[in-house]
Amino acid sequence: MDLERREISNIEELKANPTARALAQAVAAESGQEQWDQLRRIYWELKQYWTEHSDLEQVEVSFPPDVLAGAMVGYYGVFPFARRLEFTHEQESWVLDD
Repeated sequence: MDLERREISNIEELKANPTARALAQAVAAESGQEQWDQLRRIYWELKQYWTEHSDLEQVEVSFPPDVLAGAMVGYYGVFPFARRLEFTHEQESWVLDD
C-alpha cells in the first residue's frame, strides 16, 4: 500500500496472489481519509520504534561509493525514520537538522 498516494502500489505483483490482492483492494476501497491517516501514523511509529530498538551490529547496509570514500552523510539519510529532535526556544518551535 502506498500510504502517501493512498492506493495499492503493487497491483500487478498481487495478480499472482488472489487472496492478497482481494485483501488490498478491500482495504483500499473501504478506507477513508481517517483510516489512511491512521495507517500512515502506525507505519511511521513502527518504523521509528524499530529504528530505535534494532541491534545496529546486525543491520545489513550498503552505501554508495562516495560515502565509502569519506563523504559526509546526514543522519536522516541513513535513518530516515529516526525521531526528529525538536525543542521550543522563545516560544518558537525548532527542529535540529544535520
